[in-house]
Amino acid sequence: MNAVKRTAATILPPVKLYRRLLRAHRKLDADMRAVGDNYIKDEFRRHRSIDNPLQIVGFLSSWKMYLDQLEVQQGQPGGFRGQRLDPQLLEK
Repeated sequence: MNAVKRTAATILPPVKLYRRLLRAHRKLDADMRAVGDNYIKDEFRRHRSIDNPLQIVGFLSSWKMYLDQLEVQQGQPGGFRGQRLDPQLLEK
């Protein structure tokens, strides 16, 4: 349970995270931005009524990791390039 508390301390509140994700997508190409924005909006809508704390922490921490990765890659020359999905993660 300590790992959950540590993770919960580093994640952002849902609305703040949602807004930062959409702001970070402003720097993407138009096509990638459209797909990404729609995906974010859909996922946050789907998870709006979740009340299990572990699911909430998992959802928010995954999106926070994506935001951190996006911000780091946007600061590098060449901008955001994405990365290949791990086959095991894809199977899940």
